[in-house]
Amino acid sequence: MQSPTWIKRGEDKMQTVRLTYDEFGRWREEIAALLNENAAVSFPDNHIDPRYGHKKCRDIEKFLKDGSAVIFLAMEDGALLGWIWCHEIWRFADRRLHVADLGTARHCRRKGIGSLLLEKAEEYAAANGFAGLDLMVTASNEGAVAFYKKAGYLKERYQMYKNIR
Repeated sequence: MQSPTWIKRGEDKMQTVRLTYDEFGRWREEIAALLNENAAVSFPDNHIDPRYGHKKCRDIEKFLKDGSAVIFLAMEDGALLGWIWCHEIWRFADRRLHVADLGTARHCRRKGIGSLLLEKAEEYAAANGFAGLDLMVTASNEGAVAFYKKAGYLKERYQMYKNIR
């Protein structure tokens, strides 16, 4: 892993680090659990397959190996508090950093960890020549929509879906 950035807030001492392919196995189970938790929050009316997080982790591992994933972890005393997973994407003429997932552990939500991780991704994007960041958020997840608006994100497009089953 990259050398950590330490963040001191009150009595808390938290670090953010960039996750590498070699370190991914150490965090696989915690990341899979965060993916499942966040999917349940984002899509409360949908059934989330309990294997969802593990299936996504197989993809993420491939992306880390080929260098296309950018992942930062927020940790404190060796415990995973949150993570952000990003990758390059082209929108129109812009090279952007796409936030594929951002999640914090249930017990530490609304404590600024998501904001710190988002800032870390924004710093990475600025330092690496990206025009900006983009992401998708579930429209009915009012807390997440408000979080991103407060962070300066604007509504750009709508993702639409039609069930054919």
